Amino acid sequence: MDDEIVEDEEHDFESYEDLCHQLTGLEFDDIATIFGYPSTQHGDCEHEAALMLLTGSEYNYSMEAAVQQITDHCGGNAAQAQQEIRDTLLLLAIDSDDDVGFCWWDAGELQFYIRKEDLLAGNFERTYCSLYSS
Repeated sequence: MDDEIVEDEEHDFESYEDLCHQLTGLEFDDIATIFGYPSTQHGDCEHEAALMLLTGSEYNYSMEAAVQQITDHCGGNAAQAQQEIRDTLLLLAIDSDDDVGFCWWDAGELQFYIRKEDLLAGNFERTYCSLYSS
């Protein structure tokens, strides 16, 4: 299923874009990223984050098992489970950088995730932090 852009008249996405533009103009723009796509080797970052945010369960490195647990959480609705995973967004990524003294394991990246509904509501109480490292 292709991701499609959904217009949302209720929320001001231009404010988010302005914030991203302001932050990328800073000297440290190569250290942190707001929104976008996570660095990954396995393509399972959103599965891990959605599983934890929705069910509180730890990821066992099986996307299939995560989808099943999320589907169970969604009352058996597989389509809703897939939407929940798609609606799990990378909020912030912070890279390792020797110049500022950040080194996450072996030069990895901290990744903070949020559910789309929480982001739109301005609710930052439910986020998930993952350490990605090769």
